[in-house]
Amino acid sequence: MNDSIFSAQPKARWRRTLVLLALAVLSSPVAAQDYSIFSNSRIGFGDGQSREIRSTVTFPEFGANDKLTFNWGLLGDQDPWDRAGSIHLILPDSKQVQLGKFVTGFNGTTTHSQDVSNLAAMLSGKTVTVEAHIDTWVIDAWRLNASLNVQQGVQPKANPDWALPAIPNESGLGWHDSGDLTRNYTVITPNNLKDVKLTYFASGHHHTQTSNSDEFNQRRHSLYVDNQLVWTGIPWRTDGRNFRSVNPTSGRWDGNGDGDTNDPYPIDQWSSDFPRSGWVPGDEVHPYVLDVTEYLTAANRHQVRLVIEDVDINSYWRVSGYLSGTLVDPPELTGDFNRDGAVDAADYTVWRDQYNRTGLALAADANNDGRVNLIDRGIWATNYGRGSGPFSTAVPEPATITLLALAALGYRRR
Repeated sequence: MNDSIFSAQPKARWRRTLVLLALAVLSSPVAAQDYSIFSNSRIGFGDGQSREIRSTVTFPEFGANDKLTFNWGLLGDQDPWDRAGSIHLILPDSKQVQLGKFVTGFNGTTTHSQDVSNLAAMLSGKTVTVEAHIDTWVIDAWRLNASLNVQQGVQPKANPDWALPAIPNESGLGWHDSGDLTRNYTVITPNNLKDVKLTYFASGHHHTQTSNSDEFNQRRHSLYVDNQLVWTGIPWRTDGRNFRSVNPTSGRWDGNGDGDTNDPYPIDQWSSDFPRSGWVPGDEVHPYVLDVTEYLTAANRHQVRLVIEDVDINSYWRVSGYLSGTLVDPPELTGDFNRDGAVDAADYTVWRDQYNRTGLALAADANNDGRVNLIDRGIWATNYGRGSGPFSTAVPEPATITLLALAALGYRRR
């Protein structure tokens, strides 16, 4: 009997085992990590409680293709009403950037999530302050859990590496205003941006209920950048009936209770069912993600304008927005010896200090011949004034450049 046949069988089985293990690894769930932000944290009004709570969290560096998801859950405790809520970053300059926006159910327990990969630049490797607010007026009102989930390397496209607040987190925009409401905001963007997005959140509410309140009537929103219309739409939700399970204390009507469907409200109508301006009780407020690349690629001071049409004097809006994008490495600017994005007098100083030196990787060696000489000075002079760095100036007259060169030679010979 051929022993080689038997000796080959274990090897074949081993190879099959390796293949199966490899397939199992490839098909297994992607590694994910949760970073806790709030854990069973109480939000309430009075008795030493607060409607705002804060947490400071340090995140590690995330991979460029990691997916970042902000998850939060609310447990209705003693508050029977639906309440507007916000969870946001507090930046060092006190500006707020939205992580999650929601309206609680009528005393319901809910879970929520929001993709925040566009905010990677504000989260990755950062120590951040996160604030949660619920507009409650009840003791022991709500309990909150919140975390950031990171799935490693699952995004087909790298996350943005730049982000900026654009529209402040306004909790009472238009209070006691009427007619068309306009607000202007200034943003300053860098050069060489691509894939620029504006993420905009909006929900309409009332402080005195009337038949014309913005909460129950459609209002058109328009966003402009430097007077150019980039988006217009109506925040409006009609799916409130799908959220009855998280609205146990919602008001309910059966007309006058006699089963007559001709009553002012149809039979089996809940308060949480009604269409509303951008929200329903018990769900997160979904943002609009708008591509504004063509308006914001150049380094400049820009004006973002928000217009809400025909607001009611008894109503107000909760809005916020942020920008995100990817910085593109600018093409190499010949003569920009200090790499500040402009060919200017500061680069002349670099050339002067390296004049007559030889070697590799000299900053002022414009033609890469291993020597810093008058040829490199000529290249610098040809490109003088190009770029958009902070010290860029007008191109000097040829005589001025000649004097600079002579001064440099005299400096080197002393």
